[in-house]
Amino acid sequence: MFDFIQEVLIILLFLAVLAWMLLKLERERREEAERVSNAPETFDLIQHLRRQWAFSQRTFGPGSRTSRVLEHIRKELSEVEAAPEDPIEWADVLLLTFDGAMRAGHSPEAICQALTRKLAINEQRTWPDWRTADPTRPLEHIRAGAE
Repeated sequence: MFDFIQEVLIILLFLAVLAWMLLKLERERREEAERVSNAPETFDLIQHLRRQWAFSQRTFGPGSRTSRVLEHIRKELSEVEAAPEDPIEWADVLLLTFDGAMRAGHSPEAICQALTRKLAINEQRTWPDWRTADPTRPLEHIRAGAE
């Protein structure tokens, strides 16, 4: 009889731990959903870049620091490779890229103009069919005169 009671207690303890884990996962899911729902519908990239520039100057000092920024981008890219589903890893690359551009003398407005211009250029280019391309290789536009 004692063995039976002991087995029941072990099962109850297991169920209690399982219930606690499920409640914890649900709480984390709700917190993440709340964070996402609290994200602004629109985002002022110029204002963000001004804030980032002030932080960068305060924290890392003035100067172009191109080699330092590029080395850091390479490090972050390996972290993206390890966790491509994590938007924070992608954000690290973006922040460093924007910082490098501003350290090279480009204003937040010029960076936004370049983003808009580059997308317009890419939209006008001819691209190969992604369905037939090697998924492990970059998909580059078709250059004029290329066969």
